[in-house]
Amino acid sequence: MSTPDHDCLDAETILNDLCASKINASISWIGDGGFHFVLGDPPQAEGWAFSTIGGAAISLRDEACAYYPDSDFARKYGGFVYDHPWPKGSKRLCAKTVFLSICILLGGIC
Repeated sequence: MSTPDHDCLDAETILNDLCASKINASISWIGDGGFHFVLGDPPQAEGWAFSTIGGAAISLRDEACAYYPDSDFARKYGGFVYDHPWPKGSKRLCAKTVFLSICILLGGIC
């Protein structure tokens, strides 16, 4: 079992606000592989290997603000309109996801 995650308190609000903004997203987990999120349908962004659902929700929030900058969700959480440096619909890995994946591969020594 894990210790309480303060980000989980934000996770419920984030997921409810994504739903209210009609932004498609999902969070799942794979055994000991951590939490995984998918933003959009078709997928706009994905993140893997988060150790907590709160961490996955926070990253999902940041990606949603970046991919849907004109949404009410982004206005609430982003506080600014973000101009993506990559075209809409292209898949990418965020730096946090890559770092966490490497950390898991190294046995969690990060």
